[in-house]
Amino acid sequence: MAFDFFAGLWKRGQNKIELDQSGDFLLDLRENEMLELLDCEHIYTYWAMGKRIIHSLIRFAFSAQREITISDAPTEAVDAFKKAAIKYEQDEIIQRAAAYCRLYGMAGMFAAVDNDKIKDGDNLAVQEVWTGKFAFTALNPLNLSGTYFNQDANTVKFMRPEKIYVAGNPVGSKRAVVIQTGEPLYLRFSDTSFTFSGVSVFQNMVRLIKAWQWAIISLERMAIKAGSIVHKEGRGGKSSGIGATAALKSAELLKQLRSGGVATIGQDGDVTFFPLTGVAEVDAITNNLNREIMFALDDTPAPVLLGKDISNGLAEGTEEMKAVVIAVENFRKGVLTPLYKFTDPYIMALAWTDNVVKKIKGKYPKLYAKLSPTEIRQLWEKSFTYEYGNLFPVPEKDEQETNGVILDNLTKAKGLGMDIADIESEINERKIMKNDVKLSKSNLLSDDENNEEQNDKTEDETGEK
Repeated sequence: MAFDFFAGLWKRGQNKIELDQSGDFLLDLRENEMLELLDCEHIYTYWAMGKRIIHSLIRFAFSAQREITISDAPTEAVDAFKKAAIKYEQDEIIQRAAAYCRLYGMAGMFAAVDNDKIKDGDNLAVQEVWTGKFAFTALNPLNLSGTYFNQDANTVKFMRPEKIYVAGNPVGSKRAVVIQTGEPLYLRFSDTSFTFSGVSVFQNMVRLIKAWQWAIISLERMAIKAGSIVHKEGRGGKSSGIGATAALKSAELLKQLRSGGVATIGQDGDVTFFPLTGVAEVDAITNNLNREIMFALDDTPAPVLLGKDISNGLAEGTEEMKAVVIAVENFRKGVLTPLYKFTDPYIMALAWTDNVVKKIKGKYPKLYAKLSPTEIRQLWEKSFTYEYGNLFPVPEKDEQETNGVILDNLTKAKGLGMDIADIESEINERKIMKNDVKLSKSNLLSDDENNEEQNDKTEDETGEK
């Protein structure tokens, strides 16, 4: 039961669709059939909304960077991870795989290493990641052809990849990952395979794409009409209406106007433009189609799809903002999290080489004196966590005011008997300070209280009041 989603790919490719026929191709899309690979690629390439529909949600989700935390590691280890993530283009390849997933309904990633001694079917040990040139690659469904999906509804692996193939070859279970858009659906039956997969985000808007294309063709015809000049001959002329002589004179008139010259018209002649009507109606139709497309594209809110200035255009707490947050959180959870789960261990291995770990260990001997590089890496891996960046960050001024109120309340809570350790934990968890703080009793006392405490200390030492 292999992955055979695009069985008609090469047969369809033999039609040799020319670039200048893209409009006709979009109008010829079949409404009651599953989109094939070339269908998806032509919609993406030639439809004006194609790229925006695929990329807008992805780009917005990546507009705020992840916040990496490794509780048992110094900042040098976090910095090494971030540098490795940039070097090996972790975010860029994940974005590419996410785009393939939205475009085709399925995509994947592969951990490739340039080492003849390591086979694609083998998983990689930490040391093997360092033995050759390493790279992540994004895979489309054609690259994943042959991937086996579990069809047994009684097993825990039901509808999950049982065996992943890349370029026709089986790969190690930890060397690749496959993601799908939404829930996998039954697509096609043949003598050799059942096919289940997610579907392209374009699948449920084929009719809307065709209607949108007709609206644009209508506007194009109006634009051509608006730029045309009608030259009418007088009663004595040898040509009338659309006769050859009138057409030649109209062309000559356009030539004179383009060159900045003065147009000459006979005494009995007349020149008019075609009346331009229907533009407002077509514009209204296009706006309605855009709305219907957003309904069909249920995972991308209008402000994200249409590029609205979200920072200024959405009020905090509004339903529109909530819709944006929910959509991005769902996308991050369903698509980005599995890809980060796959790539993060490789980035850790590439970042925390033995030399890097030994250097950090030498700087903090008390923390890691009795640990080997392998044990230190394992410690850091276990304490590695991240949070997705805030899409709507609080302005710095508002954040400072909020933190000031919190600190005042904590100081008052100290006067009511709140333990210093609890206050310290609250400050650090809320990230009120850039770095974690270690509080002493004097930190939360007023000047008068500090003076009183100092006097008490002096009395104890001298025995005098």
